[in-house]
Amino acid sequence: MMEQGLVEGSTIKYHLKQYLRRSFSVGGTDRELQIDALERSFTLNGRRLEMSVQAMTNFGNDDYTATYSKLL
Repeated sequence: MMEQGLVEGSTIKYHLKQYLRRSFSVGGTDRELQIDALERSFTLNGRRLEMSVQAMTNFGNDDYTATYSKLL
């Protein structure tokens, strides 16, 4: 397992590459989820923070994005 970080302007990116197999059982089925690579990205724009997660799995690629706003 190896994690690398990179800063580009107001964005911080982390990339995790797994060389050892890791798998998790999914739900009540006998399916195994294997995560091969995971990338996290944090971008700060004024009062907003955006977090993006991208995962490469044996079922395909999945993307998730969350936005946080500073209230005070």
